[in-house]
Amino acid sequence: MRSFGLTESRQPDAPHDELSVVLGGPVYQALCRVRLLEPPLKKVARRIAFVVLLVWLPLMVLSLLEGTALPGNVGLPFLHDVAANVRFLVAAPLFVYAELPVHERTRHILLTFRERGLIGPELLERFRSRVAFVVRMRNSLVVELGMLVLVFTLGPKAATSSAGLDPSNWCTQSGGGLTSAGWWFAHVSLPVVQFLLLRWLYRLLLWSYLMWRISRLDLRLIPTHPDRSGGLGFLGEVTTVFAPLLFAMSSLVAGIGANQILQGQETLLSLKVEIGSFVGFVLVLVLTPLCFFAPRIAAAKRKGKVEYGALAARYTREFDDKWVRSAEPPTEPLLGNADVQSLADLAGSYEIVAGMRPVPFGLDVILAIVLPVLAPLAPLVLSVVPLDELLKRVFELLF
Repeated sequence: MRSFGLTESRQPDAPHDELSVVLGGPVYQALCRVRLLEPPLKKVARRIAFVVLLVWLPLMVLSLLEGTALPGNVGLPFLHDVAANVRFLVAAPLFVYAELPVHERTRHILLTFRERGLIGPELLERFRSRVAFVVRMRNSLVVELGMLVLVFTLGPKAATSSAGLDPSNWCTQSGGGLTSAGWWFAHVSLPVVQFLLLRWLYRLLLWSYLMWRISRLDLRLIPTHPDRSGGLGFLGEVTTVFAPLLFAMSSLVAGIGANQILQGQETLLSLKVEIGSFVGFVLVLVLTPLCFFAPRIAAAKRKGKVEYGALAARYTREFDDKWVRSAEPPTEPLLGNADVQSLADLAGSYEIVAGMRPVPFGLDVILAIVLPVLAPLAPLVLSVVPLDELLKRVFELLF
C-alpha cells in the first residue's frame, strides 16, 4: 500500500500502520513546491505567516488607505470588526497550526490497534484495505479542487449579501458596491478561510468513516482492561488533540456573535440557542466516531460478565469449600495467603468488567472538548455581566 503523503506517484512508501488525515491533496503538493511546507508538516510558522499576510494584511492596508480602518468615516471600521479580525488573526492561523498536533497524534493510531492486539492477523488485510480507501479519498484531486471551486464561487456571493452590503460597513462604499478592501475580503480572504474550514470538516468526515469501518471489524476487546473500554480508551485520548481546531471553529462563532452584540442587533441571551446548537454540533462531530465502537464494547461487556462470572463462581466455591466448609482446617496460614489475594484480584477484575463504559471516553474527554469550544465564547459573558461584577462573583464562589 502506498500514498501516505502527496499522491501515489509522488511520495515515498510509508508504513502500513501510519495514517495521517491531514497530509496529501493538491494544496499540500502546491505548498511543498513553493517551499511553504517541508514534508511531513514542517515550517508551520512560515505557513501561518503566509496566511495572515494573505488574508488580513491587505485588508488592513487597503482600509487604512480608504479611511475605513479607524472610527470616523464608517459605522463599523475594520479594526472594530471583531468577526473579521478574529477570523483572520485567530481562526485561520489555528486551522493551519492544528494540522501538526493532529498529524502527530493520529498517525500511529493504526499501529496502536495492532500493538494492543485489537486486530488479529486474520483481519489485517481487511484492516489495511479500509486504510487504503481513506488515503485515496484524502489525496483526491477531485474533492479538493471541488472545495476550492465551491468557496471561490459561493464565497464572494456570501460576502456581498445584504449583510455584507451594509452601507455602514468598512467593506462597502457609500453609493453601494464593495470598497477595495471589501473586494479583497470577498474574493480572497473569506474564500481562503472557508476552504480551510471546509477541508477540516472533510478530514473529520474521513476520520469518522475510518472509525466506523474499523468498528465493524471483529476487534479483540479485553473486558478486564483497566481503561474500562476493552482497550479502546486510547481513542478518547487521541480525540482531545482536536482542541486547537475546535477553538478555531468556536472563535468564528464568537466573532460573529460579538459583532451582533456590539452593534445592538442581538444579546447574549438571544443567541443562546445558536450557541447551544453549535456546542452540541461540535460534540456530535468529534465524539460520534468513538460512539461507533459502543456495540463492540457492549458485546464484550456481556461476554465478559458471563465468562468472569462463571470463573468467579468456580473459584469462590472452591475457596469456600477449602477455607470455610472444610471438615479439617487448612494447615497453611490464612494471613498473607495467595488464595485470599487471588480472590481479591478476581473480584477486582469482575468489577472492571461490570463497570465498563458504554463508549471509549469519559467525562475528562468531554471536558477537554467542551472547554476549548467555550473559551472563545466566554468574553461574550461580559456583555451581560460587567467584568468587575463577574470577578466579584467568582471571588465569592472561591472564598
